[in-house]
Amino acid sequence: MFTQVNLGVACKECNGIKRDKETLVDPSALGYPSTSDAFLVVHPHFDEWSDHILRDHLTYASFTDKGKWTIKECRLTRFDERVIGLRYAISDSRYEDEVRSLLAGGSTLQQIANLIRLSVPTESAAGSDDRVAS
Repeated sequence: MFTQVNLGVACKECNGIKRDKETLVDPSALGYPSTSDAFLVVHPHFDEWSDHILRDHLTYASFTDKGKWTIKECRLTRFDERVIGLRYAISDSRYEDEVRSLLAGGSTLQQIANLIRLSVPTESAAGSDDRVAS
């Protein structure tokens, strides 16, 4: 649907990730919705980002189901994956639950990212799976 409220600034990677995902609560609705509650995703025109998602550097945690959907479906954890050097995607829902628990205990998201960096195998620590073609 092409309408001004369906346009927002997004990087190519973010836009591509969510491109094929259904972001409406009711995809059969006629016309473009005009309220926040019509969307599964945090909408740039109808929502305040900080009402749904906490961000510290490149680590994200959600306050709401909409924030959780946005983090998961837009793969916002990919930034942590890159900075930490993970060789696999963070797809386990316990990751965000653990981040939320650590935040409740007084940790900052930067401290949490540092803990994760120390406790998981990274590209450099785990070696390379690259194979040389013969």
